[in-house]
Amino acid sequence: MWGVAPATVALMVLVHAGAGLVVVAEVHALRRLVETAQQVIQGGAPLIDAAVWAALFAGLGFVQILAVAVRNLVGEHFQEVVRGVIEERCYRQAQSIPLSDFEQAEHHDRLDRALRGMD
Repeated sequence: MWGVAPATVALMVLVHAGAGLVVVAEVHALRRLVETAQQVIQGGAPLIDAAVWAALFAGLGFVQILAVAVRNLVGEHFQEVVRGVIEERCYRQAQSIPLSDFEQAEHHDRLDRALRGMD
């Protein structure tokens, strides 16, 4: 995969790692929100503290949604790039085969299955 599109692979790794870190941050923010809510109920913390953690938790949820969208977009782009590379390799190999081999149904069927298998 690295040989096909190194920049896209690097971006995919960064997006997946970032999405994992966002999940960890969401868990931490939720824990702090629950703790702060308990303190607010007991009268030991102002309501604004809980509101800040709630806003942070909601913001991280939005970041997670964006990360999923970017991950899907990058993944689709990478699939298109890989599909193009495979298709090009199939055509190059088909060009190197003597025409007499194409008279045999077995060779033509292999090429056809390879092209259909890319989808």
